Amino acid sequence: MDNDDITLDIDRLRDDLEQHYQGIMFNVSPAAMVELDKVERANPETLVKMAIDNDIDLTNYLTDDDEPYIKRRR
Repeated sequence: MDNDDITLDIDRLRDDLEQHYQGIMFNVSPAAMVELDKVERANPETLVKMAIDNDIDLTNYLTDDDEPYIKRRR
């Protein structure tokens, strides 16, 4: 793994983004349902972009795994 590579827990990030949009949907705007659907269908790279767009600190999702960049549990 290169020194510039990072590993993120994508499943945890997806769960947290889903909770984020569910909260908005029920407390602020039902239109957030569209974003929630995007989270559920997003590939890992799109999830990272969505997290950045929502000011989510990706350092909370760093893992110590040896796989580069994005790790998916399965």
